[in-house]
Amino acid sequence: MRTIFLGLLLMTTMQAHAAWLYACAPGTEPDASGRFSSTISRPDGSSVRIGVVEQRPTGACSYRQLPFPLSSIDGIRPINRQIADIATDRMLVTGSATAQGFAISTVEPVSPATGSVRSAIPLGANLLPRMTLRPYGVEERVQARMEEDKLVVTCIAGQKPAGVLLLQDWYIPRVNAHLLLQGSATAAFELHASDAGQAARESSTLIGRLDARDMQTWRRGMGDVQFDPQTWRSFSIACPQGPGTLTLKSLQLQPEQRPIPDRATWIWNPSAWLDEPRAVLDLAERHAVRTLFISIPVRDGDVQYPDQLASFIRLASSRHIRVWSVDGDARMVLPDEHAAAVKRVTAYRAFNEGADPDARLAGVQFDVEPYLLPGYDLAEEEWNNRYIALVDQLKRAAGTIPIDMVVPYWWADRQKLMQAVATNVTSLTVMDYRTNADDILRFGAPFLDWGKQFGKRVRIALEAGPVDKETVRHSTRAKEGQLSFVALGETTVAVLTRDPHAALDGSAYMITSSTELDGSATSFNRNSAGLVSLLPMLEARFSAWDSFGGMALHELK
Repeated sequence: MRTIFLGLLLMTTMQAHAAWLYACAPGTEPDASGRFSSTISRPDGSSVRIGVVEQRPTGACSYRQLPFPLSSIDGIRPINRQIADIATDRMLVTGSATAQGFAISTVEPVSPATGSVRSAIPLGANLLPRMTLRPYGVEERVQARMEEDKLVVTCIAGQKPAGVLLLQDWYIPRVNAHLLLQGSATAAFELHASDAGQAARESSTLIGRLDARDMQTWRRGMGDVQFDPQTWRSFSIACPQGPGTLTLKSLQLQPEQRPIPDRATWIWNPSAWLDEPRAVLDLAERHAVRTLFISIPVRDGDVQYPDQLASFIRLASSRHIRVWSVDGDARMVLPDEHAAAVKRVTAYRAFNEGADPDARLAGVQFDVEPYLLPGYDLAEEEWNNRYIALVDQLKRAAGTIPIDMVVPYWWADRQKLMQAVATNVTSLTVMDYRTNADDILRFGAPFLDWGKQFGKRVRIALEAGPVDKETVRHSTRAKEGQLSFVALGETTVAVLTRDPHAALDGSAYMITSSTELDGSATSFNRNSAGLVSLLPMLEARFSAWDSFGGMALHELK
């Protein structure tokens, strides 16, 4: 009897101190909002309030009791159920420390790359050290090896085809470029290339002969190749029938030198161009900026200060600087907000129609980032459809005025979204917010290929302003841990605790380490000299694409 009493007392005590997850329509949540509460937007315009409270709630909401007190919870975040269903042994939790606990921004699995987006061949770099060698030939008469970044291919005489494949998981982008080789040979070798179809058939396209007489600066254009560069799989070096040795010092895809497009920057504070127009233009000229995206006040469907705007555009035009409007708000993608966004475009169009040619806006730009809305990753495809619908309405309202959309670099693999956007935009500006040159080039290439495919201009944007610090917590699947995925009605919630606990709903991940991100990988905020010195190289590389519209610099000072 005493045992039963103690057990009931323990259960009562646990319930009294248990934390409760809740999901309610706004306005019906518990009186005590609790910790970590947030409103999650849905693509249909509705929303749900999710949070944690200490007392058992009442009301027509979804609730879930947790087997630990509220004080032990470090953070929560609703996630896409697919993340919880992925069979992975490691998870990354990214966020920042707050007075309440850990504000989670993302929860994502650590898993092998799916290969949905292959990297472009690095332009202007020696490819040989990065490639895998695979000799071929039934007579086994070829040897290939790397010696201090040089490729040495030695062949003995034979009648059957033989050589070495040079492999890497790249594709050849839609650039104006040529292959450049440097080396020496004692006999006539051949350079071939294969795309995916040819590789499946074990065939290839001859690019050129590597004769001993012209191996110092051997080059071939890529403009009329007889294979699909987008599905490139390998280069190959074929042996002659007789003996021979080939030594390659370098193999490069060298971009053609093209005219460098102008630079752009943003002026988000209207008072800057209203109160100090010459200072704004001086800043632009100091950094070779020829396009300004400026924020323009609009009220009741009309541009405010139209005379000052016309005067600023005229002054900018006298300095050969173009002026675009820019608007940015993630909430514009919400169904009820589309009309307000369209109304702004209508105001800009009316302004242009009433202005002299030298006082008109050159275009309209929208920086709409739906993924910043809480709940985007719960229904990404539906949100993307809302975005597509918004862009369509903006284009209809803009008429003949050029329209530019600002997009994140990681949309490169959203093929359905990007193809739909191509129908209604004049150009794109890609937030390629990295400071490492290789990363900037790698993330920008797919969008420049997109621009070449659809006949659109693409600007590559870099960040120069302050970026919030973040922490990445690395976790591993375990029997107990600080991270679990909990079902709450139709929603799945990532629950992060301060101390390890038993698995909830079959999931538990132990935090094993943390990495602090200070923003130096994404912003030149503390390295303006590095930005200035890097720009010419980036512009030269990107200009190999006909679609390149120039660099855009955010928070330029």
